[in-house]
Amino acid sequence: MRGKDLSCGGQDRRGGQLRSGGLGPLPGATAVWPLPARAQQAAKTRLIGYLDYGGGAPFHDVYRRRPFLEGLRERGWVEGQNVTIERRFAAGQADRLPALAAELVALNVEVILAAATPAAKAAQKATSRISIVMADPGDAVQLGLVASLARPGANITGVTSLAPELATKRLALLKEAFPKTARVAVLWNSAIPPGEVALKELRTAAPLLGVDLQFVEVPGPPGFGEAFAAIMREHADGCSCFRIR
Repeated sequence: MRGKDLSCGGQDRRGGQLRSGGLGPLPGATAVWPLPARAQQAAKTRLIGYLDYGGGAPFHDVYRRRPFLEGLRERGWVEGQNVTIERRFAAGQADRLPALAAELVALNVEVILAAATPAAKAAQKATSRISIVMADPGDAVQLGLVASLARPGANITGVTSLAPELATKRLALLKEAFPKTARVAVLWNSAIPPGEVALKELRTAAPLLGVDLQFVEVPGPPGFGEAFAAIMREHADGCSCFRIR
C-alpha cells in the first residue's frame, strides 16, 4: 500500500518532522508536537478532542482507541494524568457529526483527532482555528480536505493512504477463487466514497476479467438490508466491499 504524509501549511521543518507548539505526536498521524519537559507536563493537563464516525465496536477499540492511547503513553502522555480526551462517537450516523464537532470546539480542545472521512469533514467545517489531525481520510485532495498532499494548508494534517490497485487485486482474487464469477457487486458507504482513481482502475479491470460490475451505495449499516436485497435482485455472483465504517 502506498502511504502519503500530509504536512501542515505554514509550519517549519526541523529534522524531517513537522512542528508547532503543544502536544506530543498523535499516533497514526503525521503532525508532531515537541514533547515539553516533565515539569511542564505536570503543570498542565492538555485537552484532546476525539471525533469518530463509528462507535465503540471492537474494530474501533482494537484499531483506533488502543493504538492511539498506547502511542500517547509512549511519548509521556497518560490519560487521566497529564492529558484529557473528550470523545465523541457518531455511531455511523454522519448527520450527528456537525453537532459533535461543535461540542469539541466549544470545549476549546487543543487538537481534534478526526477518525474517517465524515469526521474530518465535520471538524473542517466546525473550526479553522483548532488543529485537526485526520486518521484514514481516504483521498483527502479529492474530498476537498486539503489543497494538495505536499501543501495541505489551513489547519489540517494527517495521513492518507492511496492504494487504488488493491480494488483491482481483490476483484482478480475473487475471479481466481471462483472462475465462473460473471457479475460482482461493489459495495461502499456513501458517506465514505471510494477514490475516483480506485473506481477507474476497477472499471478498467472488470472487462479484462470478464466481469460486470454492479455499484451499490449504502448509507451506513442501517442500509445493509436494502443493499443486499438489490444485489440479490441483480443476481450478483460475488461482492467486493470498500470501507463501510
